[in-house]
Amino acid sequence: MIDSPQNPLVKYIARLMHKRKFREQEGRFAAEGRRELLRALAGGLCPEQVLVCDEIAPATEIIEAVGRQCPSAKIEWVSARVYERLAYRGGTEGVLFTARQHSHRPQWEKLPARPLILLAEGIQKPGNIGAMLRTTDAVGADACVFVAPQTDLYNPNVIRASLGTLFSQRVWLCDTDEIARAKARYGWTLYAATLQNSRVYWREDYRGGSILAVGSEARGLSEEMRRLADRHIYIPMRGIADSLNVSVSAAVLLYEALRQRGGE
Repeated sequence: MIDSPQNPLVKYIARLMHKRKFREQEGRFAAEGRRELLRALAGGLCPEQVLVCDEIAPATEIIEAVGRQCPSAKIEWVSARVYERLAYRGGTEGVLFTARQHSHRPQWEKLPARPLILLAEGIQKPGNIGAMLRTTDAVGADACVFVAPQTDLYNPNVIRASLGTLFSQRVWLCDTDEIARAKARYGWTLYAATLQNSRVYWREDYRGGSILAVGSEARGLSEEMRRLADRHIYIPMRGIADSLNVSVSAAVLLYEALRQRGGE
């Protein structure tokens, strides 16, 4: 059992948990949670290291699942004080793991003929990224595309807020030029959530290939993205607040698209 916070493996995982640049340099990430690990396994991701703390909770089921799917994964037992040194959530889970990051390059050719895509530009807060991933999973969107996010997809709070759905769906990173090329090639319609020259969102038709674009919490969509859009849409606000949380706006638009598509 590893009982020292000074253990080299513990230090390495701590850097993966807390340092974005180190995650990017290593091409790896660290995450906690039993549900998150099981969903990573279901998404075809194999952990390299699994840390288990039996003092918090036995993890027999997790160990067996990892052994079946990823026999090369190394399982280490750690003390509660070591686990608390690493975990974001405190002593509630008792399972941590590391793995290589997936590729997040778009593969437009793998989408159906009339896809439903959420595009989120310049998102700053990990919790909002995670919440949008939960919503795209819930409605069965075909892809979630992030343009110039201000945090990385493997921030532990993104993984936590997504409830592990980061691992189970198409989540891509690209720039505006790539969006423009894909839109032109496949004939998809880009709907930009913005107040300028807009129609109320429920008056549009999202049954064809649709990209629903939402912007950052502070600045909204860029001028470049608004120019690229085919249609501008807005969500009515009847109270004194002048905006919705970006993940809430994304959910409103996605569920309207789902409704129009017959809940398919």
